[in-house]
Amino acid sequence: EEEEEEEEAPPAGKDAAGGKEEGERKTKSFADIQRDNRLVEATQCKERGNAAFKAGKHRNAIMHYSAAIDLFPEEPAFYTNLAAAHYALKDYPNTLKVAAQALKLDPAAPKGHYRKAQALEGMGRLADAKTAYEDGLALLPASEQLRGGLAAVSARLEAQGNAEAAALAKLKARGGAAEQPPQPDARPPAAAGGAAGAGAHGA
Repeated sequence: EEEEEEEEAPPAGKDAAGGKEEGERKTKSFADIQRDNRLVEATQCKERGNAAFKAGKHRNAIMHYSAAIDLFPEEPAFYTNLAAAHYALKDYPNTLKVAAQALKLDPAAPKGHYRKAQALEGMGRLADAKTAYEDGLALLPASEQLRGGLAAVSARLEAQGNAEAAALAKLKARGGAAEQPPQPDARPPAAAGGAAGAGAHGA
């Protein structure tokens, strides 16, 4: 059997200080217990949100994730889950807002950067989305999710650039063709004059 360790007697003159420290430990312990209880309840809300999300009930998921945040606002994962639910409803402004809150709590949260970039991409802000992916990869170079997102948005930007270049070239070609007609238009007066002269000569 293990022997119980004897508690050391506090040094002389330290009784009051020791009592104070013990009181602080008890207070901190009580605060920790409260915090743990909040986290347990919040996690249960998150799990209900996950179940709703998987069932395609995204508005219900938002309700549960929001409840989790109300109970335990210190957890970044609750915000990224909420952002995912907003994104599923194509509510890109709220996706962006909630992702920013997650990143405020944890600047290195991979899903925070991912949701932010997704929101920007959904809003058509492709260049900003690319920057968001790059910012995330600068902190988390091993994130396949961020790397895949960056590749996809880069391809979209390239396709967009090619389409814009083709449209511009087509517009220039049309503009060049439109500029050419005035040249023949300048000739008829001279020709008309010549014809008039010829008519007068014939008369």
